[in-house]
Amino acid sequence: MSEHFHIKHLEIMSKYNKHPNPSEQVVSDKVHKGVWICGTPGTPPDPHIHPDFNESWVIG
Repeated sequence: MSEHFHIKHLEIMSKYNKHPNPSEQVVSDKVHKGVWICGTPGTPPDPHIHPDFNESWVIG
């Protein structure tokens, strides 16, 4: 089983406060890959398919 991890949204946001659409890889292990992505209002989604793994989203 994977280790627990915590993503601190405000900490990441403070690093990219001047960038309009930042992203940062926050988790990478044998089972998971997590990328924190932020888009300004009105940013269109990036339609794509990952044939080798499932993708899920957390929206806040």
